[in-house]
Amino acid sequence: MPGTPGRRPRVAKHFSVTAVFMIIAFAGAWFAFLYLWEGQPRRGLFSPHYDDFRLLANALARTSVTLISTVFACLFLAIPLTANMFTPQLIENFWRARSNRIILGLYVFSAGNAVWLNGVPAKEQIPRVHLAVSLGLVLLTVVLLLPYLFSIFRQIDPAQIVARVSENVQRAMRSTTPGPDGRYRDVLARRIQDLGNLALRMLERADRDGAILAVAALEDCAEQWIGIKGKHKPAFFVVDSSHFPGLSKPALQLINETRTWVEWEILQQFLRGFDAALARAPDVISAIGRSLRHLATTAAAADDDGALEFCLRASNNFMREAVKRRDIHAVYDLLWQRTELSRAIWSSHPKSVLQRVRELNYYASLAADSGILFARALVTYDLGRLLAEVEGHPEERNSIFDTLLAAGQPAGTDRAVRKARLVAAARFENNGDHGYALRLMEQLQDWPKETLQDTANEILSAERWFWEITDRQENLNWLDDAEKSALRRLVGLEEAR
Repeated sequence: MPGTPGRRPRVAKHFSVTAVFMIIAFAGAWFAFLYLWEGQPRRGLFSPHYDDFRLLANALARTSVTLISTVFACLFLAIPLTANMFTPQLIENFWRARSNRIILGLYVFSAGNAVWLNGVPAKEQIPRVHLAVSLGLVLLTVVLLLPYLFSIFRQIDPAQIVARVSENVQRAMRSTTPGPDGRYRDVLARRIQDLGNLALRMLERADRDGAILAVAALEDCAEQWIGIKGKHKPAFFVVDSSHFPGLSKPALQLINETRTWVEWEILQQFLRGFDAALARAPDVISAIGRSLRHLATTAAAADDDGALEFCLRASNNFMREAVKRRDIHAVYDLLWQRTELSRAIWSSHPKSVLQRVRELNYYASLAADSGILFARALVTYDLGRLLAEVEGHPEERNSIFDTLLAAGQPAGTDRAVRKARLVAAARFENNGDHGYALRLMEQLQDWPKETLQDTANEILSAERWFWEITDRQENLNWLDDAEKSALRRLVGLEEAR
C-alpha cells in the first residue's frame, strides 16, 4: 500500500521468464500440431516450388511489418504522453533499459530480414536458411508481442516511474568514478530535482498515492546519502553561486562548511512539496513530516550535525507555512512530529532538542495568535509527556521545563491549557518529579478547588482512545492507573472520597 512505512516502490522485471517460456512452448506445440494436422509436409518451408516460397515470404514480410508498426505505435503514444504528464526522465530511462533495446532491435531486425527475403529473386535456388530464420524470427516476435506491450504499460505505471527516477538519484549518489567533481554535482542535483518535480506533478494531478511514493523515495535517497557521503572527495562538497544562484555568500559558506549541499537540495524538494500539498493533500503533508523526522533521526544517529540542523530548520519552515495558511491539520501533525523527533534524538542531542522546544513554543504562540487556539494547549500536552518519558541531561531538562511553564502564557481562561498542565503534573508526580508537579500546581492556584477537582474528574474519566479518528488517536487527557492516583493526590480527591 502506498505510503506504508517501511515499504518502498521496487522496479518490476520487464518479463516473467517462466511466462515467456510457457508461451513459446505452447506456440511451438500449436504450430507443430497445425503443420502435422494439415498433412502438407512438402509445402511451404520445404516445398521446392517458387510460388510456395513467394507466398510464404510475402506473408512473413506483411506480418513482420504489422508487428513492428503495432509495437512502435503503442510505444510512441504511451511513452511521450506519460513523460509529458510526469517527467522527461521516463524517455531516458526507457532507452537506457537494455531489455528495451534488445526487444526493439529484434523487431527491427525481424522486419528488415523478412522484407529483404521478400525481395530476393529465388527462381533458380530457394534460400531455405534465410526463409527458416525469417520464419523463426516472425514467430518469436509474435510470441513476445503481448508480454512486451504489457511491459511497456508497466513502465508507465506511476509507482514504477517513481522507482526508476529514485534509482537514477541513488546511482548518481553512488558514483565515485574519478572525474570532474562539478559534472557529478550537476548530474546529482538534476536527478534530485527530477524526483522533486515528479512529486509536484503528481500533486498537480491530485495523485495522492503517487505523491506519497515520491516523498518516500526522496527519504530513501536522503538516508542512503547520509550513509555514503563519506566516500566522496572533499572537493565534491564545495559549491558556489553558479550551483545555487539564490543563496547568499554566508549561506553558501555554511553549506560548504557542513558539507550539506545534497541534503539542502533534497530538503528544498520537501519544502516545495509541502507548500504544494497544503490544504490540498493532508496525507502528503503527514508523509512529508514523517519523512523529515526519519531523516533527522538518521542524521542524528550518524552524528551528522550539519544534516540534522538543516532538517530541524526545514521543520521550522513547515511550521511557519502551516501557520500562515492557517492549516489546522498541518499544525496538529507537525507539532506531533516535532515532539516525536525530540524524543528520538534526546539522548544524543539534548541541546538541539532544547533549542527546538523553544522554537516550538514560539510557533505555538504564533499559531494561537493566528486563530489556531489549541496550539498552546497541544504544546503543553506534548512537552509534559516528553519530559515525563525522557531521562538524563538535567540541565537541558530543567530548561525545557521552564519552557513548559511559559507555554500557553498567559493562560487566562484557556481551560485546555490548564487541563494540559494538570495532566503533566500527574505524570511528573507519578515519576517522582515532585518539584515539577508542585510548580505546575502553583500555576493553577487561582482556580477554585471545586473547579480544579471537576476538571480532574473529567481527566480521570477520559478513555484512552479518542472518540474521533485522528492521526494520534490516543486521547491527550488519558492517564494510566498510577498517574490517575497521582492526580487524585494532587487535587485532593483522595480526601474527598
